[in-house]
Amino acid sequence: MLARFLLYNSWKMNRALIEKHIKKPQGKSVWTLHQNHDFLKERFLSMEKKSGEVSS
Repeated sequence: MLARFLLYNSWKMNRALIEKHIKKPQGKSVWTLHQNHDFLKERFLSMEKKSGEVSS
């Protein structure tokens, strides 16, 4: 139960951060948990790839 609560709260915080950086078209789109997870995974992998290129 606690893990579910923490996961939900972290999702809400991540969503707020993501929405600040994404330019949206007119109208508000609703993000699902899966969309949020996919975006964060892509973002993390791209950051890891960039940091690997810089240190090499």
